[in-house]
Amino acid sequence: MYDFEFGSRTAKGGFANEKAVCEKFNNWKNDEDAKLWLKIMGYDPDKIDYVKAIQIPTRIKKEDIKNSGLVKKIMRN
Repeated sequence: MYDFEFGSRTAKGGFANEKAVCEKFNNWKNDEDAKLWLKIMGYDPDKIDYVKAIQIPTRIKKEDIKNSGLVKKIMRN
């Protein structure tokens, strides 16, 4: 039971971290970590007009995936 509880806490902590990272990216103009991350990814923060970070749900319905157009984009690449 210990391993399951530990794994569950670890996963929940990861999801909380994802939310925090999204918040940092969405506040990229004022957040030094987000500016650094953008630079690491090859972007110049001074030349960026807009950033929108979202947390992808852990469970997605097939219909939502179809409606997102994501599958089509992935298949083209």
